[in-house]
Amino acid sequence: MKMILWFSVLGIFVNGCSVQDQGLKIKEENLITLPYIDFSWGAVVGDTLYAGVRPIHNPDTCKLIKYNLRTREEELFYESSFSASSIPTIVGNENWLVWVDSTIDGTQNKIIAQDLKTGKRKMISVHEPDSGGMKIDAPFLYKDYVTWVDIDERRIPQLILYDLKTDQKKVLATLRTYNLFNTFTFMAEDTVLWTDADEKNGYYELYDLRTGRTEEILAPRKYPESPESRVPGYAEMAGDWLVSLNFTYFRDWTSHKFQMMNRHTKEVKEILPEWIIQFRVYRNLIFSIKQGQELMMFRIDKDQLKSLPVDIPQEIQQPDLILISNNKIIIEKRYAGANEIPRVVLGIQSLD
Repeated sequence: MKMILWFSVLGIFVNGCSVQDQGLKIKEENLITLPYIDFSWGAVVGDTLYAGVRPIHNPDTCKLIKYNLRTREEELFYESSFSASSIPTIVGNENWLVWVDSTIDGTQNKIIAQDLKTGKRKMISVHEPDSGGMKIDAPFLYKDYVTWVDIDERRIPQLILYDLKTDQKKVLATLRTYNLFNTFTFMAEDTVLWTDADEKNGYYELYDLRTGRTEEILAPRKYPESPESRVPGYAEMAGDWLVSLNFTYFRDWTSHKFQMMNRHTKEVKEILPEWIIQFRVYRNLIFSIKQGQELMMFRIDKDQLKSLPVDIPQEIQQPDLILISNNKIIIEKRYAGANEIPRVVLGIQSLD
């Protein structure tokens, strides 16, 4: 099924100048408007946007669409098998697309992978209601590898590394603590990054895909004189820097500090003085949504942190979501107020 979206505006997403030097700039004519009530996640592969969306007429059901950024054609790529559903994660590269099909309450989840060259699909993880409890799947894709935190039949959380080429599954670690803060993993430079915590301390865990060795790094202290460390969550890597939200109490969102720690020297830098809503990392660039939903951008340059300007149209200011997909940033703003036409507005920009 294909249709042309008259409601969409085509964007050409190539920078005329370096984002590294000039900051982020998106022109109004490069925005995309989709006639859906919600946008759950998205991935850009070449000229294609894969997006999880909720139709206005059937908001309980989420579907995965394939949207051509040049021709403005949309087609249905995947429809959830659940009546009340969510597609909370979509990740892709030139070879693979991986997504999660889940019930809204998280009691049933499936991680599905598709070979974009052959079109062949396979299920790489299934969580059924009799497995017990809610489960949050947040797979991360890097080359031919997928990582996620799984829960076995005994409710023990495990960090999984899955090779999409060979279908080999490896348990990298058993987590001491399982909560939202360490459900998300990250991969870059042949390294898997996740976080963990015990009763007193929080830790960064780094697994080297080449050597098979794991390094554990103690997180920054709660206070200079404290014998206990903070609990790092949602960690990502920017070169030698581990960027994370570091919690005094991980069940209290506002207790975190937005910090980065050098994995070799253990130097700690504060990125923003107040708690934030969300952040993403691309190479040496850091994007964050701070309080008031203001989008901020930083560059790490020779271990110094520099703020860069953000110039985006009014339609996507105070964004609801930012994502990094390959070398693109996706900025999402949804409109679903009582006096508004339900729609999702996206700004997509190359970062190279």
